Amino acid sequence: MGLAEGEVVRTAVDPDLDRDDEVAEALAVFFEGFRYVDALGGSAVRRLLLGRGWTVDPDPWVLLYRELTDEDAGRVDPDTRPVDGEAEVEARVAVQRSAFAPGSTFRPELWHRMTTGPTYDGRFEMVTWTPDGQAAAAATGWFAGPGRCAILEPVGTHADHRRQGYGTRANLGVMAALARAGASAIKVATPASNTGAVAAYESCGLRHVECTTALVHP
Repeated sequence: MGLAEGEVVRTAVDPDLDRDDEVAEALAVFFEGFRYVDALGGSAVRRLLLGRGWTVDPDPWVLLYRELTDEDAGRVDPDTRPVDGEAEVEARVAVQRSAFAPGSTFRPELWHRMTTGPTYDGRFEMVTWTPDGQAAAAATGWFAGPGRCAILEPVGTHADHRRQGYGTRANLGVMAALARAGASAIKVATPASNTGAVAAYESCGLRHVECTTALVHP
């Protein structure tokens, strides 16, 4: 599975295929369109890319993780809910563009393309709204099945609404939906230098469990 945002793609490979050379070759072809790839250390595709001139990004990524509980499943926030209708699509996209400015290229048509993917489920994409109806933060979860760890990505808070707890509420809303569906845990990766994002995830109970280094296209 790959999650793409602009020049970055984050991947998850079945552990049984992580060292498969044919899978690595197919992924390497796909990665040619991206600047950064977070292929895990020891994987066949990482070795292949390094052999083809990709280099290690000096800014490591932090992997954060938390188990989900019945308490998560019972959490309800009436101002945090899935996207409903084209007007809310526009608002959700605006949150991401602001959160990742100035480099975000996200547009409504890219959101619609994302939703056609086989792993997307609208139950696990949440927007948190202000009392006066502005979209303040958005978070998307990726469900891997009951009893398995889900992924949280992307997450962002609009620049006009930062440091007010909206991002935390969006994250917790996604985690609640995933817990109700049977996910056992949640994980997310972010650059170690992005201390604000690390702190935001930690405020939701996630803990730093690993550092990885992305590869940079030559």
